[in-house]
Amino acid sequence: ILGTHLDLGVFYLLYMGLWCVFCTNSINILAGVNGLEVGQSLVIAVACIVYNVIQYQKASAAMPSSLTESALAAHSIAILFLLPFVALCVAMWQANRYPAKWFVGDSFTYFAGTVL
Repeated sequence: ILGTHLDLGVFYLLYMGLWCVFCTNSINILAGVNGLEVGQSLVIAVACIVYNVIQYQKASAAMPSSLTESALAAHSIAILFLLPFVALCVAMWQANRYPAKWFVGDSFTYFAGTVL
């Protein structure tokens, strides 16, 4: 089953919708704890960037094909979306860590959960 294409159809959309709700709530549940929601988002985003850089290097070393080009594009887009998010998290963490000067609230936690 590994390496084969499985078309889930409508179930894929349901899965992705539920995944977005789960990620959003996993960040939001930590809201109110000094720096924890921003710190968690920062760690996950950096891990996603590292993963995408590794996969990008693997895809660029592979034989050129249309699949390789689409993989390179997908990993590039993911990195380009995550880099500004990491910068935002680092800036927010400075004011949100203990003792917090301000709390990010639902606006950041929902945004972070959707981005990640």
